[in-house]
Amino acid sequence: MCAVLGGMKISSGYFSNIARCFNSDKIVGLKSHDYHVLMQQLLPVAIRNMGLLKQIVDAIIELCDFF
Repeated sequence: MCAVLGGMKISSGYFSNIARCFNSDKIVGLKSHDYHVLMQQLLPVAIRNMGLLKQIVDAIIELCDFF
């Protein structure tokens, strides 16, 4: 998941430079707004591309929408 999110291209001013915030398996250096954007908008996109079971993907996306 970190590789997928680390490779995303996002317009400047919308989100921190996401590529620098991902180490091999950790997310570091984000502010609260960045975590909010990550969870509500970017995580569902990244989860869809990981090849997980549809039920798992749907449950995670519903949680992202809730928060």
